[in-house]
Amino acid sequence: MKVGLVCGINKASTLQRRSRGPLNLFLQETGGYTSLAVVTSLLVSLSLLFGMVGASWYVAKANKTQAIADSAALAGQNVIAGYATVAQVLDACVLSMGITGVLVGGAGLIISAVPGLSAAGAQTVQTAKTILDARAKFAKSANSGLQKIEVSLPFLVAKNSADVIKANNTDVLEYSGAAIPFPQTSQSKFVLDESPQDVGKLEDLAGKMGEQSDQVAVAQQEVDDALLEGWQADCVDNPYCLYQRAKTLSHISPSNNPYYASVDGWNFGVPLFRARAYYRARYMAEQPQSSSVEEASKSAARTAFYEYAFNKLNEGHYQQHEDGSVDLDLPSLPSNTQELKQTELYTKKMWPVTSVNGVPTIHYSLSCPAAKGTYLGLASLADLDAGIVQECSICHFKTSDVGKTPAASTSIDNGFEHYWATIVRASKRYQAAKNKQVEAEKQMKQTAQEGSSAFGEALDALKVNRPKLCPPGAWGCVSLVTRKSMSAKAPVLHSSLIKAPALPAGMAISAAVLAPDAADKQDNVLSHLLDGFSLKHEGLLVGLSKHICTVWGKLLMSYEDGYDFAAQVADSFFEKLEGVAGGTIAHMLQDQLVGLIEDTGLKPVNLQARKPVLTNTQNVLTQAGFSGMDVLRSKIQSLPADATAQQVAQAMGVVLINELPDEYFTIADLPIPGTEFSIPLTIDVRKLVGLI
Repeated sequence: MKVGLVCGINKASTLQRRSRGPLNLFLQETGGYTSLAVVTSLLVSLSLLFGMVGASWYVAKANKTQAIADSAALAGQNVIAGYATVAQVLDACVLSMGITGVLVGGAGLIISAVPGLSAAGAQTVQTAKTILDARAKFAKSANSGLQKIEVSLPFLVAKNSADVIKANNTDVLEYSGAAIPFPQTSQSKFVLDESPQDVGKLEDLAGKMGEQSDQVAVAQQEVDDALLEGWQADCVDNPYCLYQRAKTLSHISPSNNPYYASVDGWNFGVPLFRARAYYRARYMAEQPQSSSVEEASKSAARTAFYEYAFNKLNEGHYQQHEDGSVDLDLPSLPSNTQELKQTELYTKKMWPVTSVNGVPTIHYSLSCPAAKGTYLGLASLADLDAGIVQECSICHFKTSDVGKTPAASTSIDNGFEHYWATIVRASKRYQAAKNKQVEAEKQMKQTAQEGSSAFGEALDALKVNRPKLCPPGAWGCVSLVTRKSMSAKAPVLHSSLIKAPALPAGMAISAAVLAPDAADKQDNVLSHLLDGFSLKHEGLLVGLSKHICTVWGKLLMSYEDGYDFAAQVADSFFEKLEGVAGGTIAHMLQDQLVGLIEDTGLKPVNLQARKPVLTNTQNVLTQAGFSGMDVLRSKIQSLPADATAQQVAQAMGVVLINELPDEYFTIADLPIPGTEFSIPLTIDVRKLVGLI
């Protein structure tokens, strides 16, 4: 073992130094680095550092071109998004206005079916006509406006994207280029339905139904008046009534003498049942009030009248059929001697005849003291007046005796017959009016069926093929950005140790398409359309106009979800119509119209807000039909470094035409259904192209 250096303290052996060769320049014999080695290392490190800085600068500047191309594509596609939003709003407005107009026409039919509201129904149908006429006019104006904007889309896309590209220019770097939409020309089948909706049939049927409902109203009023009059005569003391007279004069049981506190539930069968029980009880209980012949004669006359009345009332009837009509016959009773002569009380042979001094003589009964002679059979009061038999000199029984029985109680307000006569008159009025009402309602039902069919036809007319939107840019926008060559001007890159990198001319291509904005699915392009109107005019909307605006707004907002919801909106709208009660023809018609809307099946349209997103350029070009990519690539590569938007467009086969609309472009004035108000739909072209 040796301790220490091989060649002493400071000197290496000649042999060892020679064995290391050129490394002696960098390594000392002690193993350390020489000054030359340190200087060389520093120079290499600095060279690598400056090289990496230059490379990073080069890559950063080159990559920025692609980022600008991406931004340009998105900016171009943002114009298409704005246009699509406008078109979707207009489509939704036209269709929802059409449905609103038809619903209002249906409401007019329903209102016309309400007795007494024919004028309101006719006015409502006229409102529907106004809405549909405004819709057609609005659609025509909107179609013209959309076409004008569509023609300008390629130029707007190019301008918006070119502005974004130029905004990235600096003193060092200059960019140029533009985005081009595909398809290059419109392939839309987007013509809003501007055909006029004919509501003439609805108008005619509403007028016809209005006339019929007025007839029903008149008949219904007569029915109500007659029913009320009959009930009051039967159950309301004024100062007496049939119920009270029967209770007082006959003492019949409560089951045979029911009381009705109101007209509800009462009908003309009640007094008929009551009168039968009353006359039967009076007949059974009748007896002379004294032993005199005169009183016996009066009692016989009353007994004959009660029996006749009971038998006559048994011939009466009351029946209400399923269709509401009534078969009613409340027999009239004679109220005086003259009327008595028109009944069988006068002609029926029911009075005994005996021979008095050889002359046939009529008596009230064989109990008459003068009826001792030979019994000759029965005779009528008519026989007496004809002289076939003669009047008894003792009982003096004659026609006027029987006639006085009903006459006395009919002519005064405390007689049973007085109120019965009133009820009979009311029943005849009731029957005529009720049957007239039922007949008019039958005609109304037939008209309602015709109206329902006309309503369905009006709805079917709205089921045109939905417009298909395919404007320039519907498939996407392709952007091309060119960059001039340049040298680095940053101070750090100017050094005698490195050569400043030169950035050659370059270009980048990108593409963007529209995609649903999932950030807020609850928000669509219609969410705030009515905000300005609501705040400004809400206080001016009342009555039907307010209901119509509510319906239109709900239909507009539900446009994206389809019109299954429309049936619910219509049902709610119809339920708010005045006078439409359950069980009426108007209510029946309402149900039919709601059912028709449910069956219509109007197709929904996706109105979710859309935003531009980047995509593979090849996807757009392939859909645009660019199969010869080599030819396109060569055209693009031949573009100058400062290519203008027109040159980029020409390379892609597009000719840009500057046909910009006015700075503030009003497509149309959107009428608010049921009102005289409108909302101007104005597009700020500067916003559309991103200038502000």
